[in-house]
Amino acid sequence: MSLTVKKGQVSALDQSTRTVGRNGNINSIQSYVFRIGTTAASLQMTSSVSLHDGDAITAVGETKKGTFKIHAFRNETTGAYSEPSALVTAIYGICLVVLGAITFVFLIGMVLLPIGIYFLYKSWKAHKAKRMLRNASFR
Repeated sequence: MSLTVKKGQVSALDQSTRTVGRNGNINSIQSYVFRIGTTAASLQMTSSVSLHDGDAITAVGETKKGTFKIHAFRNETTGAYSEPSALVTAIYGICLVVLGAITFVFLIGMVLLPIGIYFLYKSWKAHKAKRMLRNASFR
């Protein structure tokens, strides 16, 4: 799926919080489901976000199963925005690819190499989403 930019007004906003934890580590995930114009959209964040019905939004994401999954967004009404971090994912990807290449002879590299390539792909996608959001104007 390719990344696209959607612009419009937020409507039918629904927010929920999911808390997951194990061994003393507890994380909360904020889920937002809403419409951008007539398009169903969803956003998942580890922190809450300034988003209300009627806000103008510019979002970058991809459509999966009829829902626009948001990777990066900017609330044009309040100025709030969220962009994914590509650096940490890229570092993990590079380390896993190098380690996979070194250990390929021992067969563990056959597992590490594809995982590293996947991390590099996710990092590239995050970087592309940030660039698309910065280049998009609301008008």
